[in-house]
Amino acid sequence: MANEVKPKKNKNDVVYFTQKELADRWRVTQATIKNIRDKGSIPYFFPPNSSRVLYPRGTSKLNIRWVKSVTRMS
Repeated sequence: MANEVKPKKNKNDVVYFTQKELADRWRVTQATIKNIRDKGSIPYFFPPNSSRVLYPRGTSKLNIRWVKSVTRMS
C-alpha cells in the first residue's frame, strides 16, 4: 500500500505512532484521537522534555468499529 503509515521505533525498539500517524491509520481526525486519549481509552506516552504524544504500536490494532463507537459516545 503506497500510503501506509510506518511507525517509528525508539532506542528501546518500542514502536510508537505519532498522533497524526494514528489518526491517519484509523481515518479519524487528530482531535478524535485526543478525545479518545482524554477518556483514558487508549495508552499513550509523553517523551521527556517534549510536548509530543506517542501511542504504542499495539494501539493501532484496536478495532476501528470500537473507535467509532467511542467517538459517538461523546
